[in-house]
Amino acid sequence: MGAAERPAASEALRGAPLFARLPLALLDEVAARAQPLLLPAGAWLMRQGDPGDAAYTVCSGRLEVVAERPAPTRRVGDLRRGDTLGELALLTGEPRAASVRALRDSELLAIDRDAFARLLADRTFALGLLEALGRLLQHPGAPVAAAPRPRVVTLLCLGEPPAWERVVTETERAAARFGPTALVAAPADAANGGEAVAGYGRMLDDLESSHDLVLLVCPRGAPDAWREFCARQADRLVAIAPAGDAPPPPAAAPAGDCDVLLVRDARAPATVATWLDALHPRAHHLVDARDGHLVDGVRRAVRRVLGRSLGVVLSGGGARAFAHLGVLERLGRAGVVVDRLGGTSMGAYISALLATGMTTDEAIATCRREWVDRHPLNDYTVPRRSLIRGDRARSMLARVFGERLAEEAPLDWFGVSADLLAAEQLVHRRGPLAEAVGASMRLPGLVPPLARDGRLLVDGGVLNNLPIDVMATTGEGPVIAIDAMDRRLERGRRAVQPPSITEVLARSAMLSSVRAAGAHRARAQLVIAPDVGAAGLLEFARLDAMVDAGRRAADAQLEDALALAG
Repeated sequence: MGAAERPAASEALRGAPLFARLPLALLDEVAARAQPLLLPAGAWLMRQGDPGDAAYTVCSGRLEVVAERPAPTRRVGDLRRGDTLGELALLTGEPRAASVRALRDSELLAIDRDAFARLLADRTFALGLLEALGRLLQHPGAPVAAAPRPRVVTLLCLGEPPAWERVVTETERAAARFGPTALVAAPADAANGGEAVAGYGRMLDDLESSHDLVLLVCPRGAPDAWREFCARQADRLVAIAPAGDAPPPPAAAPAGDCDVLLVRDARAPATVATWLDALHPRAHHLVDARDGHLVDGVRRAVRRVLGRSLGVVLSGGGARAFAHLGVLERLGRAGVVVDRLGGTSMGAYISALLATGMTTDEAIATCRREWVDRHPLNDYTVPRRSLIRGDRARSMLARVFGERLAEEAPLDWFGVSADLLAAEQLVHRRGPLAEAVGASMRLPGLVPPLARDGRLLVDGGVLNNLPIDVMATTGEGPVIAIDAMDRRLERGRRAVQPPSITEVLARSAMLSSVRAAGAHRARAQLVIAPDVGAAGLLEFARLDAMVDAGRRAADAQLEDALALAG
């Protein structure tokens, strides 16, 4: 390393715990032997099994540590400014125990094996190194979460300024509710190209050290260098656009994983499906542009992006699932805000009602009208394919959901069905809600399967009656699961009377799902299990009793739910 670079290298090393207590003269010696390394976002620093030929100190940027073997690949942790890596491999001679990849453009200092060995010959350096390693081994720190909350979010604004300026302002305000937030627009010298942008990495590091979140704003027409910098540095990239606009051509679309936030204006028809087909986003967010709605929509999107949103998963259970409504009524009245909903079978139905914007009172009234008064499962037939034709249920779903699309629901929603042919679950997030909910509610033997796109779809409860795993995988925040499954037939419990044929069909179809639900519960931060007693699968007339059971269960765990919701 040249003499001009040594002061900056010494300062970077002084910020690393491994070198922090070494004398300045030794720090300068380490800096003289170190080699600067620029690692672009996405590049690998090392792979598991590589020889340990150097130790590194992170000067700026962010890297992730992953274990690639044994499969599947697992994220072990992340590295930021001041962290060191690779020193143990130099001491032991063992190959790298994990792989390391740059998540952002990163600057490191590398100390190769020969330089490291020469430094070890200095007694003061060796003792300082051993002391530092001893501290690291004594206090290795807590394991890093598998899905850390983003620290840098890029807002890629695809429309004209009037369409996104207020969204950006409200995004900053919403994010600031969780901690100090910096909003960074394109610097004036960004148009000068790569040389100007090269120094922004350290600027970003400085902002991260004093803020919980950095928002990089990249409007349409921004210099290419700034656009590329924002894309490379983002932990999460959010494209903002008017829902009625056409998506950009592939060359102008964001590359890689992104969210899309679509601003809906009643004056222009939404083209949500077109945007999803064009961008294939990891998640999408719909924001109503009308006054009073935009703020709530942006806040919900921010909670989801930052991993602070609350998701609720509803189990199947036939009439017993009406208990979900009592739980959600109590949570809502206590101030718990739900951002994401999903479920299986009747849980898919009830969650879809609420995802479309119904209040719990409206959902209870709908269930009373459609399930108690009209009883859509009364069209029995000669049992060739099923006990019930399913025509009345299809009519009911069309009446309730009309032509609404799952991807256009105000709240994020999913339903789960099972494909009999492929023996796998199918998660419905797009398409007609009536069809998606209907696919999730087809108990084998009771209701005929749904044939779609080469699949034969039946009740999702066959494979996953409490799909906590589907909700938890998104990493968008804590999950509350409401479990309204029948427990009379659980091991160790004695049935009061022999079950009906529908109960036998349901229980037989869900045997594997019951076991899976036990494992999935561990992925929820809170499980609420109303005491549904002896209510039968088709006893829809017990609506009020089930809703009351849900209310009692929610009251018993209300403090836990409020703590979880923050």
